[in-house]
Parts: sequence; C-alpha cells; structure tokens
Amino acid sequence: MDKKGLFLEAKVLYKNELYSIIHIYESGYIEISKEAFFQVELVHRSEITQIY
Repeated sequence: MDKKGLFLEAKVLYKNELYSIIHIYESGYIEISKEAFFQVELVHRSEITQIY
C-alpha cells in the first residue's frame, strides 16, 4: 500500500472503465490493466478513482 492508500490489485476507474492496479511507481504513476485483457495503461494517480 502506498501513502495514498493505493495497493496492488485495487479496483479503480479510469475513463469510466474498471481496471486493476498492477504496479505502483514512486513517481506517482501506476500501471493499470482491464479485467480479462492484457492491455496495460500507464497513468498518473490523479487520473484515477479508487473504488475498492
């Protein structure tokens, strides 16, 4: 878990779609992936909303 409560496999919303966190960088960026897809997005934590 990082300082803002994000953790691996947490469910987040990005562009109104559900993703899971797969990596958290100290720079504030995270890698997220859609459920059942192998597409990975690199986004800044300010661009997502954690839902659980």
